[in-house]
This record gives sequence, C-alpha cells and structure tokens, in this order.
Amino acid sequence: MAQPRTGVPQPDAFAHRNPAPDAEAVVRDGDVQRIPLPAGVEGNPQALVLLLAVLDRVLQQRLEQEDGDGRIEHCRVDGELYGQAVAESCAADRGVTSFKAYTDITRAELRAAVREAHQRGVKVTGHLCSVTYEEAAEIGIDNLEHGFFVNTELDPDKHPDTCSASGGDYTLEHMLPGSADADRLIATLIRHHVAITSTLLGTAASVSLEPLRPAVLQAMSPSAREAYFYGRNRPKSTRNVALLLHREMDLERAFVAAGGLLLAGADPVGNGGVIPGFGDQREIELLVEAGFTPVQAIRIATLNGAIFLGRQDQIGSIAVGKRADLVVMRGDPATRIADIENVEIVFKDGVGYDTAKLLESVQGHYGEY
Repeated sequence: MAQPRTGVPQPDAFAHRNPAPDAEAVVRDGDVQRIPLPAGVEGNPQALVLLLAVLDRVLQQRLEQEDGDGRIEHCRVDGELYGQAVAESCAADRGVTSFKAYTDITRAELRAAVREAHQRGVKVTGHLCSVTYEEAAEIGIDNLEHGFFVNTELDPDKHPDTCSASGGDYTLEHMLPGSADADRLIATLIRHHVAITSTLLGTAASVSLEPLRPAVLQAMSPSAREAYFYGRNRPKSTRNVALLLHREMDLERAFVAAGGLLLAGADPVGNGGVIPGFGDQREIELLVEAGFTPVQAIRIATLNGAIFLGRQDQIGSIAVGKRADLVVMRGDPATRIADIENVEIVFKDGVGYDTAKLLESVQGHYGEY
C-alpha cells in the first residue's frame, strides 16, 4: 500500500475502523472534558491516528447521550451506521462547515458522506486513493486535494475501494496532457463542477536543493528544524519526482485552460520545511513556474478560493464593500512574483498588523504541538 506523501501513518486504523483501546475520552454535557493519551504518545506521529480514534469514540458517546426529553439521539444513513456519514451529518448539524475524505474511504462511504453533507449545504473535499478522481466526481465530491498527484485510475494494480501500490504515481506519469485519458478526466471534473487544489510545494521541496529562507527556519521549533535537516540529508527516493512535478504542473495548466477551477494550498505539514504563510507564498511562485502568469497565480490563491466557498462577495479580491483582509507588499508581484515575499503590513478586518512583530511572535514555535 502506498505511503502517504506527508509522512503521516497509513489510515488503516483511522477513527471508525479500529478505535485505540487505550484511549479514553470523558464527555460531560456534550463537551470533551479530558482526553488522556497513553504514555509515550506525545511527539509520536502515531498520535494522529490515536487522536482520530479518540474523537470517534467521543462522537459515538455524544450520539448515544440522552437529550432533554429522555430520547436517544440517532444518526443513521439508510439504516446503517456508516462512521463517515454519521460524523458528517451529526457534525454538520452542530456547525461544522466542511469535511475531508481520506485515502481508504470506500465509494459507498463517500457517497453516503457526500449526500449527508450536501443535504446540509456543506462541501466535501478529499485526499483520495481508494476512490479514483472520476469515481469521486460522479459521486459528487466538491474538491480534490493535491492536484492530480493522488489519482489512481490508471494504476495497474488498482482494485475497487482499495489503494494502489504507487498511490497515483503511475497514473500521473502515464497521463499525458492532451491524451484521451487526460481529456476525459478533465471534462468529467468540469462537468461535475469539481475544483482541484494545487499543492506543489511538498513535491517541489524534495526536488530543490535551495536552502529555506532564514525567516522560515527561524519560525520553526528546534525539533521541527532538526526534522527538516534530517529529511534533507537522507538518501533521495528512487521515484522520478521531478518528472511527476512537471507532469502535475502541465495537467493543472490544462485543467485551467479547459475552464476548471484551480485552488492553491500549501499543505503545511512541516515536512520539507513547508509551514503556513511562507508555504502559501512559495506555492504561488511555483504556479508561476508552472506557466501561469503572476496575476493568474495570485487569483488562483485568492479569489478562486473565495469562489469555491461561495464567499466572493465578501473576500478574495479588493473592492468597495468587501472585508478589509489585505497584505501590503514592497514591489510589484504582478510583474515580479518574488515580491510576494516582501510583506510590510497585514490587515485583518481592517486592523493593521506589523509583519516584523508577527514573525517575532512565532519564532521558534512552529512545530511545538
């Protein structure tokens, strides 16, 4: 089974599949009061899997609590208790605004989850593997994460509802822009109004040997810096990462040229020195390297996201009556995209924040938790 690109453990034991026996959660009055983790979990990447299992147990306890009338709350989908669909329907009713499907979800689970979410006006995105992009589009998913990197449709060992060995590398390598396979996929995505989120940075970081900007290293905690340098000095993978990166860039351009809605994200998991803010800037620069103009890349990273969320009347561009969420930069990123790094002032809801003070406040902290 392919290993996730972010270094997170495989989700075979995620949440509703195999709850961790040692995890405990105390729920009082519908709120989580305490989640004690087993000894040795803190700082261990397996904590992610454990946390999801804990949250699933909390959810199940919450669903079984009696309400004020003495009745038991039930959330069922077609008579079956699908973990994914239960989580989505009940959480959406309590104010959750979006959901993400992960690699090992089945088509039936995704279909149930999408139906429950859409009935409540909530969108579903996904980092997929067991479900192909065309299958997800036909089911009704709203967005696909990580560009075309994790589409497994052409992988030779792909079977229904299971991940393939390469996790999509084979498909990306063999799906040439302009080919029948690529054209059919792009047409299907656009016909079903499925957006694509570009996350070029993680792959690009494993190709480039350029050092990180000093400000990025300064923002990292000591342990995060140590992990970054450790990963950088490890032997490189035998995967043809540079080829896959450029193929991804070509498909993203083809998708936009055909009328698709491309979004941008940094996927700031810390691996490869990818952290929030700085990672978003580098993603925009990589979109330009992919062949988009600076203005196109900026729009992909700003207005397109607002359009996807249905909030383009409030955010995403500068116009009278919109929220004053702005960045003031030294230079002209519309002609020289590297100027996007020269941020002087950040405005949030019309309040200005000094960039130097913001960066100073987070120095040495990213990656602490």
